[in-house]
Amino acid sequence: MSPLTLLRAPLLSWLKLVGIVLLAAALSAPAVARPGPAPAQDEALQHYADYTKDQTVYLNHKIEKIGLSVFFAAVFIWYFGFEVILRLRGDPLPSNIRAAFDRLDAVRLEVRALTLGAKALRHGAELTSEARLYDEIAERANFLLSAASANLRSVAVDKTALMEEIEQLIVCSNALSARLRTMQPDHLSTAEVGDRIRFGWGFINRVNRGWRRAFARPKQLKIRTIEQFQEMKWPAWSSIEGLTA
Repeated sequence: MSPLTLLRAPLLSWLKLVGIVLLAAALSAPAVARPGPAPAQDEALQHYADYTKDQTVYLNHKIEKIGLSVFFAAVFIWYFGFEVILRLRGDPLPSNIRAAFDRLDAVRLEVRALTLGAKALRHGAELTSEARLYDEIAERANFLLSAASANLRSVAVDKTALMEEIEQLIVCSNALSARLRTMQPDHLSTAEVGDRIRFGWGFINRVNRGWRRAFARPKQLKIRTIEQFQEMKWPAWSSIEGLTA
């Protein structure tokens, strides 16, 4: 028997043993990560996260819409609510007359602000005609406000005469505003800007007057209206001065 034959059996046994060891090692080694679909649990978690994010965005948008709606509703009620209350209470001043006086007062505030600007840019001698026209309008407006107060005391408001005079005063005041607007400085001082902000918002004054009258006691409603007529009177041209710097 040759030596090769004698070694054949032990060699085969050794090769089988090595094969068994390699197979066992391969089976016990950790699996190599391969790209593929995520496990079902991970997909569920991802779907939940996406859903939660969508719900949060939707909720935020909904809150924003509700907030804007509440804000605009509050502004609407603030701006028009007193009209309803005054109608229910029986306003002694007709609504069309009150609206006309509010427009006249808005023009008064505009003329006052423009007068400040013109006085800041030009000397008194250069504004003689404007001062004369202003004082004429102021005298007529103050007389009209006093007459309206007297009519309220006597429970008789001449609607036709009041409306005609108010409309004429508004036309004259607008003409004066147009003249004064051409005499405004290019740059306003801090005091002049503050003065215009303080006196230039006629609609805010209108709303504030309306709510003060709406919450007045029944016996005080006429008195409050007369007090507001006094507040709406025009000052003399010479007394119009801006805020101190």
